[in-house]
Amino acid sequence: AKEKCYKTGDLAKFDKNGELHFMGRLDFQVKLRGQRIEIGEIESVISESSEYVSNCVVIKITDENTKDEYLAAYIQIAALTDIRDKNIRSIEYNDLKVHVTTYCLNHLPSPMVPSVWLIMDKLPINENGKIDRKQLPKIERGHSSFPLSETTLSMITTTP
Repeated sequence: AKEKCYKTGDLAKFDKNGELHFMGRLDFQVKLRGQRIEIGEIESVISESSEYVSNCVVIKITDENTKDEYLAAYIQIAALTDIRDKNIRSIEYNDLKVHVTTYCLNHLPSPMVPSVWLIMDKLPINENGKIDRKQLPKIERGHSSFPLSETTLSMITTTP
């Protein structure tokens, strides 16, 4: 059956249960070191990098002291209950960050790959149900954070 789709400018994806999850707007464009960058494209690549990334936000940050500009990625990790029943091996949050970074390096031009990462249980949501970018915690270059890094995640072991 054909279904109607509307070009609203929202980025959304269907989960394994067929539910639609809004991930943000597609029209966030920033200028970084003289290049125009479409933030939605970066967020889309991060979201498709792993089933353990349930949502993400990328923002441009300007260091108040040095005026250096860089991209920061906030990743909402999939709920542990979603992955509890699988035949799996354990990896740490840092391994997920390395996997996502490597995936981005293989699918995006290097200026579009975030240099700072923060893994969160839940991204802040505004009253309209969209990600509230203004409420994201501030992070500085060199201070990427992986909460509960000693706690391991379960990941599917892939076989060739």
